[in-house]
Amino acid sequence: LRAGMQGYEDYMEVMLAHLDGLRQAVAAHGQKGSAGEGLRAGFQEAVQLLASYFPDHVDRSLRVHSYWAQAEAHVLHDIPAARKVWEDALKTNIGRYYEAWSAYASLERSLRSIKEARGVYKRAYNRKLEEGGQVAICNEWLRFEREEGSPEDYFSACQKVDPIMEEAAAAMAAVTDVHAAAAAKAAAKQAPKLSKDEAVRMRQENDPNFKKKGPKAGKGTQGNLQPIGAAALPKSTGASETNTTTKRGRADAADDVEVDDAGPKRTKVHGADMQLAPAAGSHEPDDTPMEGEEQPGRSHGVTSQADEDHAEAGTSDMNVDHAGGHAAPVRYTDENTVFVKGLRMTIQESELRELFGSCGELQAVRLARDSDGRSRGFAYIEFGSAEALQKAVAMNNTEFQGKILFVAKSDPPG
Repeated sequence: LRAGMQGYEDYMEVMLAHLDGLRQAVAAHGQKGSAGEGLRAGFQEAVQLLASYFPDHVDRSLRVHSYWAQAEAHVLHDIPAARKVWEDALKTNIGRYYEAWSAYASLERSLRSIKEARGVYKRAYNRKLEEGGQVAICNEWLRFEREEGSPEDYFSACQKVDPIMEEAAAAMAAVTDVHAAAAAKAAAKQAPKLSKDEAVRMRQENDPNFKKKGPKAGKGTQGNLQPIGAAALPKSTGASETNTTTKRGRADAADDVEVDDAGPKRTKVHGADMQLAPAAGSHEPDDTPMEGEEQPGRSHGVTSQADEDHAEAGTSDMNVDHAGGHAAPVRYTDENTVFVKGLRMTIQESELRELFGSCGELQAVRLARDSDGRSRGFAYIEFGSAEALQKAVAMNNTEFQGKILFVAKSDPPG
């Protein structure tokens, strides 16, 4: 020891070897006399030397203190001295860790001092021990009372530790949510970012919610509507024309469409009146409202974005009978399902699974696509539990692939 060594473990090995020799001398010559005093003095010297050489080091394996307490209790048969070893240790940095309190209680239990062991747990359970030690000592106390105590002792311990356990569980859940959000943001940062001009151009090319769409023919008619004149024409009163059937849907703010009950469609495009007539070959339903019909959320030609997206999304999962021209909707319960919009047109289901997989078990990913198979910019993500749903909702306003996502619990109209 006087020669000096490299580090803590080197000193520890030499000291433990020296203490082994002192303990064996006591066993050979008896605990009385100089052998017993030499063993106790050896432990005191080891603790003091390590503390002076390494003041900031904490040996959480407690090799010297555990050895010393066991030697006092079972070799020198001095129970008060064994307890004093741990009482002195708890006043140092070691007392901030769960392992020291657990070792002290284990010593009392090995001596069958159940009351004293319970006293150690009662002193320790309410302390803010390092690195989750408070929860560990609470669990150990409950296990001790189940194995050693009466039902009343166990119930009393539960009453004391339950609030601490619940608080720790809530804190852990909050940390888990933060980690899930952080993982989603990290995935979003790895996605390629687009400039503002690139994002606008891509949306103009692909996003049906942004691109101006020409009016479509009503149900029962064939062909796309084609402009047949630039000037406003009087309404037709011919009885042979089919009344236009409408559905609630999206209308661009730049296009102000009027439909007569029994006449050709008239539309104002960039300030000019045009009359539209059906052309051959179309089976698409009309996207515009009847004249005089008020759309929810519409004011002066502008629709509420949230209402429109859910209304449009509500028609995304439909099986179409092309022969009869009728749509058979696929019904979903929307239980534990979120509605996500703001997606890029090139998004794939696998990317959505990777983004939301950290929230919990995924039941289904339904990405809305148009007739050409391109993404329509929104999707439904169905989870296996309400907890996973809440984690997904917490990802609202997350940036992903250069766009800010809107995420909310699915609640489509109707």
